[in-house]
Amino acid sequence: METFFNLIKSFILSPKEAWEREKEKEIESSSFIVSYIVPLALIPAVCSFIGYGFIGINVGFFGRAASLGLGINSALTSFVGTIVGVYLSAWVIQMLSTNFVATITMNKALALVGYAYTPMLVAGIFNIIPSLSILSLAGSLYSLYVLYIGLVPMTGVSEEKKTSFFITTLVVMIGVYIVLALVLAAIFTSFGLTMSAFR
Repeated sequence: METFFNLIKSFILSPKEAWEREKEKEIESSSFIVSYIVPLALIPAVCSFIGYGFIGINVGFFGRAASLGLGINSALTSFVGTIVGVYLSAWVIQMLSTNFVATITMNKALALVGYAYTPMLVAGIFNIIPSLSILSLAGSLYSLYVLYIGLVPMTGVSEEKKTSFFITTLVVMIGVYIVLALVLAAIFTSFGLTMSAFR
């Protein structure tokens, strides 16, 4: 548990040093997902459940919209989207890496994406008050910075190709996020998990 919190602190406060340490390590994919990504993914998921399930979001004249179904939908979309998104993004990045003369294993790609997600997932705590969830955008932007400085140590890509690799990686991650959000929303809506109550 101490290592878990130390990793979070390192990738938020001193990401350059964190990447230099982690580049020498080889993670085991399933263990990394269970021990690092899942606990982090629970932060925005649980906060979204509380925020949209009980606190609600202000919709002006109609009051506040909140329901158990909306909370569950938000939590499941966040949690499942994070886990699947990390894995799919890592897989695509690993497949594309050869186009940039980079060498990265699937485990390294998973570590790259997973650790880069750290600030964004921690910032998901703002979802507990939906009206403040926009603040989580700061965490997302910082995650992009963490990802950018992690490309060279984790993939060995040259400085000349670093920016183009980053842009490609960013497009992949955004694409995966959008597709997953649409698919998951459709699935959970089919189970009636979108009903909201105004109060």
